Amino acid sequence: ERWTLGILLTGRRESDWRRAKKPSVDLYDLKGVLTATLDALNIRDIAFTLVEDASFDPGQVADVLLNGVSVGRLGRVAEEVVAAWDIKKTPVYFAEVDLEALREAVAPQEKYQTPDEYPAMVRDVSLAVKGVSFAELKALAEKEGAGLLRKIGFVELYTGDKIEAGYKGYVLSLTYQSRERTLTDEEVATLHEGIVAKMIGAFGVKRR
Repeated sequence: ERWTLGILLTGRRESDWRRAKKPSVDLYDLKGVLTATLDALNIRDIAFTLVEDASFDPGQVADVLLNGVSVGRLGRVAEEVVAAWDIKKTPVYFAEVDLEALREAVAPQEKYQTPDEYPAMVRDVSLAVKGVSFAELKALAEKEGAGLLRKIGFVELYTGDKIEAGYKGYVLSLTYQSRERTLTDEEVATLHEGIVAKMIGAFGVKRR
């Protein structure tokens, strides 16, 4: 009997109610979860190679390689296998890796992070953008965040007929938090509006 790690994904990628469309998970999500898990164990010499396996859909299954040796497999489970287990939600993605094979590759490490003591505050902003990427907006926000912008996330992209021709609609979510004190509504509002003003001035975006 060998110890293994199994990961199963199905359903929507996220449950954020602000997103009009909630795409389903895919093979890249599963690969990302597995890679992040192994990275947390300081295992980074991982590669993937396509294989054939009747339990998975063709072209959607790969071996997990550590230093060229197979230590697991991941892929989209074949519909007949899903049906045999009476699973209603599809598609289903599954990964399994041999923990004993990974054990010797785990580098000892110690990491400590103090839990957040003070609450975070989230502010959203809806923008009409033209010729500017989310990465550029994110970089500017982080520069202007005064050390209090903890995270900026991309919530939604809109390209419908309710926006000016040539523009795209971005909805961004900005999280503010201090490690030293509780922020007030007023200072978060001031900082947030300052960041939005910088975006408008630097890139010509419009607030929706």
